[in-house]
Amino acid sequence: MQTNTNKTYNSELPNYCKRINIETLNSLKNNIIELIVKKKKYRDRCYNINQLSKELNTNTRYISATFNVIWNTNYNNYVNKYRVLEAKKLLMNPKFAHLSMEDVWIKVGFSNRQSFFKSFKTLMGVSPKQFKLLVQASPKE
Repeated sequence: MQTNTNKTYNSELPNYCKRINIETLNSLKNNIIELIVKKKKYRDRCYNINQLSKELNTNTRYISATFNVIWNTNYNNYVNKYRVLEAKKLLMNPKFAHLSMEDVWIKVGFSNRQSFFKSFKTLMGVSPKQFKLLVQASPKE
């Protein structure tokens, strides 16, 4: 995802986003990356923006503003991106070929099939099943 690190704000952002200084947002950005990406909190389907804000000792508005300003997205889309990327890795790895689609979406942190399929198709352009078939059909090196 693209990161906005300049000191200007998108005019379409809610006012509360514009009231938070960029240094605070950048600090939160680094902490969010540490928790969600590096510690793979996205795998926990019960983990949500409220828990994230508690772990970072801030409020959900600051967290929401960080996603809006820095990544031009929201919490759910950000987390789902990492879930889809991990699902893609699983579907491409022959070691995990035995996993059902349900096993995959549960393993990467989605709480339901519909959310997994919608997020996967949005990010990858094809359904998870189509993706798996394409991977299986591609020539092996």
